Amino acid sequence: MEDNEMLRRAQMYIEAMSQGINPVTGEVVCDNDTLNNIKVSRCLFFVNDILKELICNNGKLHREKVPRVQKQNFVYNEHLMQQVTVCNTPISLSEIIRNILKIYGDETKLTYKMVAELLLNKGIYIKNAENSPKYIATPESKKYGIYTELRHTMQGDRLITLYNSEGQKYLLSLLKDLK
Repeated sequence: MEDNEMLRRAQMYIEAMSQGINPVTGEVVCDNDTLNNIKVSRCLFFVNDILKELICNNGKLHREKVPRVQKQNFVYNEHLMQQVTVCNTPISLSEIIRNILKIYGDETKLTYKMVAELLLNKGIYIKNAENSPKYIATPESKKYGIYTELRHTMQGDRLITLYNSEGQKYLLSLLKDLK
């Protein structure tokens, strides 16, 4: 069977199912049949439209690409910062940033690099001579609840910088200075 013919047959079956009809027997399905579920029905209508477009355009879709949303630079907001989850257990900078973005939304630009450079400028981080990770906590930063420790993993030993609950709160307050 030729591809175009296969597409036409698939489209006919999908169209019938989207209308609550068994494509093999031609009978209307029962009200409680899965095909009559509104979510399934909408999905089938969508797939039917795609198949029709493929058939009309010799197997090509002519859909416009959705432009990427331009992210807005992070702007400190006291009200939003109060909503950021502070964990009782020590967590990494990446996890803190994820918690912030849960509140601010994915359209906000806040990266690990942006925050790490702020911490470097504040004297909380220093460059790691071994270069992996690039930055580690200074010994003095322990008083803020920020520290680097050696972890033994399946991939070998590695340094990780952690923030206890006080360190997380301190970091959140430092973000006022992020430019």
